[in-house]
Amino acid sequence: HTENPEAYHLYLKGRFFLNKLTLDGVRKAMQLFGQAIAIDPAYALAYSGLVYCHLNLNDPVEARKAAIRALELDSSLGEAHASLGFLMFLHDWDWRKAEVEFQRALELNPNFAQAHQWYALYLAKMGRHEEAISEARRGEGLGPLALPMNPLHGHVLCFVPQFACAL
Repeated sequence: HTENPEAYHLYLKGRFFLNKLTLDGVRKAMQLFGQAIAIDPAYALAYSGLVYCHLNLNDPVEARKAAIRALELDSSLGEAHASLGFLMFLHDWDWRKAEVEFQRALELNPNFAQAHQWYALYLAKMGRHEEAISEARRGEGLGPLALPMNPLHGHVLCFVPQFACAL
């Protein structure tokens, strides 16, 4: 997604800090994604990372700008579609468009664990419990060591509701 190894390295470091799920981690990730973009302004994947940072900082306006920019740069980037879908789900409450974006993301990158995670949360909220559990398991299987994936299955089961299984 970039010809510049330094930009890619900064992106990977950004994902590492983002996955810490701390305020400091999100801020550090935002800084690293910004550095990657400064090196390669056409690096859509770094913009996609910024979307999640802005969502974690409750800034949907900037998240939308980053998502749109990522898709302008590379409309075939599953990560950008997943981020836009999560934004539409979480902030816009546009259920139909959110699902379209999640499905497009998974079609483009079926191994993106976070897309499965977000889609599982969406499905659980829509009352599509079996599909939600299946997506949560897929995401867990693709990213078993990623901190954001660890509580997901239990979180989805709380929506189902299968509270006893979620403990």
